[in-house]
Amino acid sequence: MAGVDRRARLGQVLDRAIVLTPGCWELLRVAVGGALPWMDAGRAVRPTGGAKREPGVPGWMGSRCNVTGPCAPPTAARLDPTEPNSATQAATIAGLRTGGAMPQLTALTVNGLFGRPDLNHHITLRINERVTILTGLNGSGKTHVLKILKGMNDLDFASVVKLPIASTEAKYGPGNSIKLTRNTKTGHTSAVITGKRSARTVPSFSVELEPELHFDVPDWLRRVDNDTWFDLQDGDYYTHQFVLENFARERARNPFASNDDEHKKKQPDWLAQFKPTARSIFIATARLDTSGYGQERPTRRDPGRNPRRGRSETIARITEYVERIRSLISEARRRSLAISQRADRSFVSKALDKARAKVNEAVLKERYENISNLHQELHQNGLTEETIGVALPIGGSNPTERRILDVFLDDWVEKLGPLLPVHEKLQLLREIVGNKMIAKEMIFDVNGSLLFKDPNGQPITVGMLSSGEQHLLALYTMLLFAAEPGSLVLIDEPEISLHAAWKHAFVTDVQRIAHVNNLQIVLATHSTAIVNGRWDLVEELSAGV
Repeated sequence: MAGVDRRARLGQVLDRAIVLTPGCWELLRVAVGGALPWMDAGRAVRPTGGAKREPGVPGWMGSRCNVTGPCAPPTAARLDPTEPNSATQAATIAGLRTGGAMPQLTALTVNGLFGRPDLNHHITLRINERVTILTGLNGSGKTHVLKILKGMNDLDFASVVKLPIASTEAKYGPGNSIKLTRNTKTGHTSAVITGKRSARTVPSFSVELEPELHFDVPDWLRRVDNDTWFDLQDGDYYTHQFVLENFARERARNPFASNDDEHKKKQPDWLAQFKPTARSIFIATARLDTSGYGQERPTRRDPGRNPRRGRSETIARITEYVERIRSLISEARRRSLAISQRADRSFVSKALDKARAKVNEAVLKERYENISNLHQELHQNGLTEETIGVALPIGGSNPTERRILDVFLDDWVEKLGPLLPVHEKLQLLREIVGNKMIAKEMIFDVNGSLLFKDPNGQPITVGMLSSGEQHLLALYTMLLFAAEPGSLVLIDEPEISLHAAWKHAFVTDVQRIAHVNNLQIVLATHSTAIVNGRWDLVEELSAGV
């Protein structure tokens, strides 16, 4: 009975507090000595229907948890998120991760790119692999395809209308699609948006671009006169034409938000059903720019001027992402402390409940060692104090000591639970970035700060890292800690600033990150070193006839 009580307490805490990845579940499996044997990605797979379960056992443990046997998954419910073995299983995984509500963009067709009837592309995203690679000759339109993916995923049709295409169609699985057909014959640019939901055609609507004089610019630009703009960030001046070409975004006439009675309409219900859970992110790695997590912007008036500007912006980005890490660590600690305080208040009653329980000393020792090792890993990432302050009795323990220690270990696991998602990301950052740096050690201190030290223990600032190391650190910290789970991430030419060995590892690295942070990644590259034999992930774009 004690085993079920422990599973129930852990389940109640974790079910309401945390969404864990497969790596985190594995850590907990080990820590609790196998007491939770069928945890899976994000949460344990929940049984369907109104299955009856034992009293005191949380719903996510399923209907097969009982006092006489181990917990087993509902029939055919166990899923391996990293190795889907059937179309049905993959679809189930996608449904679990999106809550089954929002369809996920799975394919894109582009017709008449650059005004050429012969330049048409169709790409299928590698949803299960989480990484899709676009390759093709110069002029095939790789960057434009990335921008079209971004606009269609975000339902930002105004940005897609600006691109030189005849039409594009985004598919969201069987029977669901949105198609944009562009029209420039009337003297201004417009488009008709049509769609299908569950294979049924839905009402169309149109999007028009207003004249060029109506545009939006970033809030860090101020207009000085008719032909001059001032950059508040850097003190640079730009011509009006330069701002139009590089910073401005035309506003689409929005029929759903206009004050004009003629255009007062409600947003079509079917369009809302395609709204993504998170906006996509466009990363132009030539500039390491992820402004607004997806909006490109040039860094200066003349690419030949101000050569250190790019590095300073990269450092600023890294600082921003490190602050995000510190915030996540702080929140995880707060939740862990709340659990710790509840556990302390109930410790006596839990110990009394186990007054007659039998606790195997060998199992207890193994659990203690596993949890202690996990605690030490968490400490290395700045998540816990150095020691827990409790050791196993030397020379063995008596039954009463074992019962008390068993309760203590149960509480210890619960306290560590909220720290595991951040811990998994920090460990991955160490493995991917830290291990690539020569003669530098990556450290997370007790304040959640990211530090580097040389072999003599002397501190190394981010500004002292090489440009390639900064590039890698900025990219991977953004993907792990700033990108919202569920985001579509579009990376243009990631090979820039990467060492040859780093290029070979790039796809594997981002694939691991995508699984941990629930991302879909599409990258465009000329580099076979980036592909590194993963031709199963490649969509090659034709250069036309």
